Amino acid sequence: MNDTFLTQKEPSLHSEHMEDAYKTYRKDLSAMGHEAIQQKKAQGELMHLAPFGYRNVKDEQGQSTMEPDPKTHPILLRARNLRSQQLSFRQIAKELNGMGYRSRNSKRFSGTSVYRLLGNSALTELSS
Repeated sequence: MNDTFLTQKEPSLHSEHMEDAYKTYRKDLSAMGHEAIQQKKAQGELMHLAPFGYRNVKDEQGQSTMEPDPKTHPILLRARNLRSQQLSFRQIAKELNGMGYRSRNSKRFSGTSVYRLLGNSALTELSS
């Protein structure tokens, strides 16, 4: 008897139909999600997490917007101030960490995270 024969599975008609049904389901679900996102964008909804230093809120009309986050906005302003003093991103990270500041997910700042924080052009415009 051939052991290879016993270990190889013949694709069944049932499994092929299930795979096709799953592919169709995923495609339909993706289309519905995309449509919902487009509708929210058309209504002025923000479709992302606010940058560090800001938080997502709803205005009086129920529209999504951002406002300075009282907890993290001072960190952002301090980082911008240090950068204006020509400190490197790594030096800024060291300063922020030394002051006990942490990122949104409670991690220590790194030169890269400060670069991303200060390199966000939308953020730069908002906090000016």
